[in-house]
Amino acid sequence: MAQDKADLTIPSEKFIHYSFREEDIVGGDGRLLPKLFGTGSGMRRFATPQDQALRAGFTRVRPGQGFKTYFWYKEIWYVIGGNATMDVRDKRSGEKQTVKLTAKDAVYYPEGVRIHLRNETDEDFYFLYCAVPASRRDAPWLAAMDEEDLNDVRVRQEY
Repeated sequence: MAQDKADLTIPSEKFIHYSFREEDIVGGDGRLLPKLFGTGSGMRRFATPQDQALRAGFTRVRPGQGFKTYFWYKEIWYVIGGNATMDVRDKRSGEKQTVKLTAKDAVYYPEGVRIHLRNETDEDFYFLYCAVPASRRDAPWLAAMDEEDLNDVRVRQEY
């Protein structure tokens, strides 16, 4: 019951079989998160259930490019190919580290981690990601929070 590779309809509640192809990651105007990635870099989602319990897909970071992001949800990566350097900061503990990512590495990000990834090589960097739950599930209330809301959360120690 494999899904046609050309038809990666999202969202989906059915079984999906997908074989990674570099050319599926759109590098032009149609790519996901164009403000996050440089030209030619981008993402290809292949699973986003309607309940937003997770989202998964593949990411390409072109040579000489990178990105910064903050995880307010859990995410796992599995590096498929290439090499990258990543600065990691856990905003809860203040812990910082720099790691080198290579093919076959796995990475877990809990909530509250900020990263800066850089591809300083001459080859593309690829990874599979799975976010749990999909960030969109939490984003509506995060986007609506103001300073008073944030202070209320801090007072109740619900962070």
